[in-house]
Amino acid sequence: MRQAWPSVRVDHVESVGVGEVAQVGETLQVRAYVSLGTLRPDDVAVQVVYGRVSESDDLSAVHYANLAWAESYEAGRHAFAGDLRLEATGPFGYTVRVVPAHEHLVSVADTGLVTNAG
Repeated sequence: MRQAWPSVRVDHVESVGVGEVAQVGETLQVRAYVSLGTLRPDDVAVQVVYGRVSESDDLSAVHYANLAWAESYEAGRHAFAGDLRLEATGPFGYTVRVVPAHEHLVSVADTGLVTNAG
């Protein structure tokens, strides 16, 4: 995993469904395109990290939601997608990250490996 991780990157993120000020009950549809190099889609978790956003774009009251594998392309590229139903009104922000996934991994922080959308 450590040897392959430098090839992991978030190439592109698309989203629809939420306006500038999020409303309770809105659904954010997210699709992330990631390059995994030699890793397989089930070696990683692609997650939406979301919460309240400040004027300086800092997230607080952070939550995580896994995106599901959607399709594979050539050269180790994959799409992951999912929907988030918002439970709060107000300033909303999100990003996408990739972390290792393994059944024996207690916490994603244990490996120190994470790739964030740029």
